[in-house]
Amino acid sequence: MYEDPNRLASAAQALELLKQGKDDVEDYITEFKHLALDSEWNEPALLAQFRKGLSEVLKDELARTGIPSSLEATMTLCTQIDRRLRERRAERSASHAHVPIKRYMQTPPVTTSTTSPSQEEPMQIGVVRGPLTENEKSRRRSLGLCMYCGRPGHQVRECRAKPPSRSGEPAQPTTSVATHELCTVTPSHIIVSLLLQWDQCAVPLRAMIDSGASGCFVDEKIAISLGIPIVSKSHSYAIQLLDGSSPISGPIVKETRPLLVSLGTKHRDTIVFDVVTSPVFPAVLGLNWLRRNNPSINWSSGAVSFDAETNISTTDLHACTTPAIAMCLEVPEPYQAFSRVFEKKGADTLPPHRSYDCPVDLLPGAPIPYGRLYPLSEPELLVLKDYIDDNLQKGFIRPSTSPAGAPIFFVGKKDGGLRPCVDYRAMNAITIK
Repeated sequence: MYEDPNRLASAAQALELLKQGKDDVEDYITEFKHLALDSEWNEPALLAQFRKGLSEVLKDELARTGIPSSLEATMTLCTQIDRRLRERRAERSASHAHVPIKRYMQTPPVTTSTTSPSQEEPMQIGVVRGPLTENEKSRRRSLGLCMYCGRPGHQVRECRAKPPSRSGEPAQPTTSVATHELCTVTPSHIIVSLLLQWDQCAVPLRAMIDSGASGCFVDEKIAISLGIPIVSKSHSYAIQLLDGSSPISGPIVKETRPLLVSLGTKHRDTIVFDVVTSPVFPAVLGLNWLRRNNPSINWSSGAVSFDAETNISTTDLHACTTPAIAMCLEVPEPYQAFSRVFEKKGADTLPPHRSYDCPVDLLPGAPIPYGRLYPLSEPELLVLKDYIDDNLQKGFIRPSTSPAGAPIFFVGKKDGGLRPCVDYRAMNAITIK
């Protein structure tokens, strides 16, 4: 591999063309720093070019708040502003109007839907009642339907679906009460705050824990507005409401990519959400999630906690049969003699020192490269912490107070996670080959 003879000019040209566009500012900062290492521009020039490549929204915010004098301070401020702007967009997207919530239960796979839009009532028994529109009220009056559950044959005062109230007691307030950093409890639901991560993106989302739902679901409009990657399911399946009817949206044909889901600061899980249409809550964590993670729930306060052994990152929530697991664990017969190389524990230790160890010597008098400090996003910080803790435990790295170091960046994995990559190009350039 040969070094680019026009490295400085190429880096300078790339810096001038680099724009944030619609990307997160963390991505823009990471790419900007990689190019800045090769440009040899001074800080005032880098600062001016960095501001020039920012999105118009961030430029407006900087004009309002004031621009710091240093490049690092400007990057830090832009990161904080960009995160707040993304949070605001997510909060606005998550606060759509209340519609009837449906509990989803899986039935055998189907290929087509036979339910017409007119066959489903807007309000079903066993689901949460939301506010009725004027058109819906008029429709129910004209058809003689109950104004609470939407069923014929009775009026609202005789409706069995209406929750009973004690005489003389005021109705319970409907405002939410925060009880735990992971969750919020309302009179009818337990809501948890999630952080969904994929590639280099992270978005907050609120989800309801529902043991009556067979799987994990996310609202399609919310998923699209947040940019959550959606793919087609290999096999569609129908869903039923508690009264046995099918929803107007028909069978489920879409799902998200595997998403790294964080609850609080310690519990993480990888979940594939099925995509549905317009529940009351943006997402639902159903029975399969409860069985897999087995959280401890205080039903009085609504607090949700996890045992230490459940604080792991799983790979998927799809069921796997015992024969399939055995196939993954067994080494094919032709390779039985080399079974040791397939053991994961062998990759957790360094090889022993031998007489023919290769030295790693630096060029005499070569300057030692020093990495720069730069901000990381919350998902990147979590991955970096795990990476450092894991390699310290294995003995691959040691604590150091040296100011010399190599920069690190992250690339997306197919499962939606992040893979840390240490950039040793500057060190390799002064190593004797």
